[in-house]
Amino acid sequence: MRFPVAPLVPVLALLAGCRIIRQSDFERIGETEARIEVGGARRLVVRNTVGDVIVRTDAEATVTAKAVVYHRSDGTIRTAGPEDLRVEVEGEAVIVENAHRDDPDRDDWKMSIVVSAPPGLDLEFRLGVGDGTFSGAFGEISAEVGVGELEVRAESLRGGRAKTGVGELTVEVGAEGPAGALECETGVGEITLAVPAAFDGELSLRTGVGEIDVRNASDVHVDRTGASASCGGRLGGGPGRITAKTGVGEISFARR
Repeated sequence: MRFPVAPLVPVLALLAGCRIIRQSDFERIGETEARIEVGGARRLVVRNTVGDVIVRTDAEATVTAKAVVYHRSDGTIRTAGPEDLRVEVEGEAVIVENAHRDDPDRDDWKMSIVVSAPPGLDLEFRLGVGDGTFSGAFGEISAEVGVGELEVRAESLRGGRAKTGVGELTVEVGAEGPAGALECETGVGEITLAVPAAFDGELSLRTGVGEIDVRNASDVHVDRTGASASCGGRLGGGPGRITAKTGVGEISFARR
């Protein structure tokens, strides 16, 4: 039986102490963008408070970030500028972030950010409210969204962790990986996982309320107890390990 999560999202967000953000609260004040050489950086860090974020990889040796900037309507005339988007190198990391995320009025700023980066970087991602979308080739990821959907469609991925508080989580690995540990978690929201047919390793799935669907993994069987479900097993003897858990929501896993 499918559990209807979507209608509960606003209520659950309020119970979790999250502020409901309405598009009508904000007005668009302009756009800004920045480009920086990666140099010896090995990690990309992307942070935003409110707004959707897209991260994709390409063949360029630079990180490019473009942002559409919104501010909560208050009658004041503002224009977006380079001071609204922080893009710089710190040690081995390239930082792209909403420059207002630590300001007292951070909830009054919203940004839709698109980031392009070289393939193979590790990715650290933090988003309060909004949807996150990743595509391309990554090392390890550490991604968290408070309220919103998180979608990872990777050509290659070593492993890492992806989490949403309230929102759906999708992780699809196309050609290579995960070779290490990959942890996926939602508080409330469906989890969809797809890995290459050659994935070789351990699998563990668990939901407090919801169903589990496993495809092309005949050695893994689902156990159900009341409203909860779980499954675990090995898909070969390799070093990979995938774990997924949710409080409320379905989990789908497929090798393809």
